[in-house]
Amino acid sequence: MRRRRRLRQKKRDDHRAVIEDLKRVLADLAAVVEEKKFDLAANEKAQKDEAANFVERTKLRDEEKAEFEKDLQEHVEAIAALNEAIDILAKYYASKGAALVQMTKPGAGGKVVSMLSHTRAEFEQAKETLESDEQVAMAEYAEDKAIHIKTANQLTHQEDTLTVEKQTAEEQIDQNTDDLENNTNEVASAEEYLDRLGKSCYPLISRYDERVKLRAEEKKAVQDAIKVLQEEA
Repeated sequence: MRRRRRLRQKKRDDHRAVIEDLKRVLADLAAVVEEKKFDLAANEKAQKDEAANFVERTKLRDEEKAEFEKDLQEHVEAIAALNEAIDILAKYYASKGAALVQMTKPGAGGKVVSMLSHTRAEFEQAKETLESDEQVAMAEYAEDKAIHIKTANQLTHQEDTLTVEKQTAEEQIDQNTDDLENNTNEVASAEEYLDRLGKSCYPLISRYDERVKLRAEEKKAVQDAIKVLQEEA
């Protein structure tokens, strides 16, 4: 009976040790879950900010492109108008017998043609600058878009990783909670068994001295009987 009691006590103590370990593990896992929740919230904000920033960047690019197209059209129209004006003057002076080369010289309308030619050259140069700037702007936007896509993909991957880590921790919490409950039940069962065992052993333990005394008396009586028999023989 004592051996059974010792074995049951050891089993109870082992389960108690497991319970303490499980409590520590559950506390650590709960901290991990909270950390992942915080990281997921930060990740969500980062994704929203990245998306909003790129929307603004795209809006700016669209505005720049619209402005470029408008300016380019105005320059094309201005150059066309200047070409038309120069052509009209050329035809006019041609009808007067003046060559175009002469028209660029002072006098005989030469100043007007020279001014128009100079203005046209300025518009043509400005048109080239507009087109060059647009090419640069397009390249910068394409680079920004590539960076945005890369960043968005990284944030999405990070979200997936954090989600899996959070779910794994939650699953481990469920498993460890079940283990904690099972071990708690085992301790309660052992305590109940030891209580019952204690109650059944108590009468024996409480009468131990009396039983020892009775056994001694019985032993003495047997020895006396043997002695009497030996004397009679």
